[in-house]
Amino acid sequence: MQAYGYGFLFLGTLLEGELVLLAAGFLAYLGLMNFWLALIVGFCGAIAGDNLWFWMGRKSGQQFIEKFGRYFFLTARRLKKARIYFENHGSKTIFISRFIFGTRISSAVLAGALGMDWKNFAKSNLVGAVVWTIVTLAIGYLFGHSFEFLLKIFRRAEIALLILAGAAIIILIFRFLMNFGEV
Repeated sequence: MQAYGYGFLFLGTLLEGELVLLAAGFLAYLGLMNFWLALIVGFCGAIAGDNLWFWMGRKSGQQFIEKFGRYFFLTARRLKKARIYFENHGSKTIFISRFIFGTRISSAVLAGALGMDWKNFAKSNLVGAVVWTIVTLAIGYLFGHSFEFLLKIFRRAEIALLILAGAAIIILIFRFLMNFGEV
């Protein structure tokens, strides 16, 4: 565990990372990981990941939206509203999205694609990452004795999200086919 656990924690927090941080907290509870080192590694992975997603959005997000946005109901009017929203509420959105499973990456990509100032993004991301890493890791640690129960809750949430994602894909395919008159 010592050899690979922290590397896995870093890679896991590059992505959404909640389950990885909870697991690291649990392993710290069991004495298999150092809580403070896990906190630092998780924080660094979260910051690195969100900056990576932000810059990917900045680099190619606008082209992606222009090419495929219509399949995600992103019209020119909605994009204009999204830009205005990010100008006015981008910092709060970045902070809050950290705590909503499944939105952290998309918020960072959108922030980059919609031209959010990187300094504002970085400040909100930093504060959000500190709070998110501490809270999530501490939950895994403090509820170490109930970890199986927590995993069941997150598995159900993941199943629900997969069902929603599947429904969204079906809707997008249907919409795509409707645009070409095949359905």
